[in-house]
Amino acid sequence: MENKKIITGIDIGTTKVVAVIAEIIYEDKSTIDNNVKGVKILGLGEHPSDGLKKGIVVDIVKTTKSLENAIKLAEEKADTEVEEVYVGITGDHIMGMNYNGKIPINNANQMAGIGKEISENDVQKVLEASQAINVSPGKRILHTLSQSYEVDDRKGIQNPVGLSGNTLGVNVHLVTSLINVEKDIETCFKKLGIGIKKFVLEPLASSYSVLDSNEKELGVALIDIGGGTTDILVHYDGGIMHSAAIPQAGKNLTFDISHRFKTTIEQAEELKKKYGISKTALATNEKILIKGVKGRESVEISQKDLAEVIEPRMIEILTKSLEQIKKSNVANKLNFGVVITGGGSQLKNLIDLSQEIFNMPVKIGFPEIIDSEVSQYKNNPRYATAFGIVQYASSCKADDFTSNVDFNVIDKIKKLINKLTNWY
Repeated sequence: MENKKIITGIDIGTTKVVAVIAEIIYEDKSTIDNNVKGVKILGLGEHPSDGLKKGIVVDIVKTTKSLENAIKLAEEKADTEVEEVYVGITGDHIMGMNYNGKIPINNANQMAGIGKEISENDVQKVLEASQAINVSPGKRILHTLSQSYEVDDRKGIQNPVGLSGNTLGVNVHLVTSLINVEKDIETCFKKLGIGIKKFVLEPLASSYSVLDSNEKELGVALIDIGGGTTDILVHYDGGIMHSAAIPQAGKNLTFDISHRFKTTIEQAEELKKKYGISKTALATNEKILIKGVKGRESVEISQKDLAEVIEPRMIEILTKSLEQIKKSNVANKLNFGVVITGGGSQLKNLIDLSQEIFNMPVKIGFPEIIDSEVSQYKNNPRYATAFGIVQYASSCKADDFTSNVDFNVIDKIKKLINKLTNWY
């Protein structure tokens, strides 16, 4: 018996907002958490993003309007109304760290050294224990992503449920985010009468749509080059070893081109997409006409001139990405090398330049989704995050044990503390 569920994912980028409304089809209602049969895209809406800078809302009104336009387009195609959403989040306020937790397994026979069978409840408790860290004021734990479990002295366990032991430990990757950044995004959705079901780290979402289980198990570094940030996620042995966000991405290339050739932002973006190339050595001397605006004279440049602007910035972005990959301490174990996705991955000859810098296999990551009707999106990495958010939400993975924050509760606690402070 099939069970169906409607999920809406929102990718809020610096250059675009993408809203995806999907119907998730499960094999059986009793296994809704882990048995996805298919994903049918009901509607996709895309609109230029305005009001955001490097993943941060800088104008509530403009951001709200961008969200509204993208969601309306998706709603019209899906013939449904959106009430709650899963929202991608990124920015240099996002921080990742590796941590661990350990708990005893309650057992009447422990004195005899006989272990007790580990339950799902024990797994939940040890994940809770792994969150017992001092988070910086104004931050919260966005994701708790398990790397591996330990039962007594046995290490490297992926699923401890059913095993017997006296102690259960877990190694996790914790991702924290700034609460006020989340609240600003929530404010935009509140103005539209839409609730946020959950925030999802954008590169984590992208990994759901472009990576398979073999890549995650044997080692791969995902680099998602967006408009405002470049996000890095390192997978190894079935877990996430490192995450980071770099505040340089596709928009920086556009600005560099605009400053160098004295063009508008729109012209620079068009030059990048139509003629941009990652390596100067592979560029041609073909002439490109840039029309003058507001009385300015038109000028001619070559693809080589353009590449001389693009290549240094791309080298900077890729070099910084490599520095983050090395922080994972598994850079030399990544069997599948590097997968680059996001809108910035569409730059010509990017693989050639990347292989020189990473000195390991590199490929472009395209979103994979179980829906033959959206084949036009499969070959476009700019939709990797949007589709990934939907796939993440449909999976409800147990290794991402973090509930949403009720910001209203936080505000109430702060007010209560202020009252108590005033009383004393």
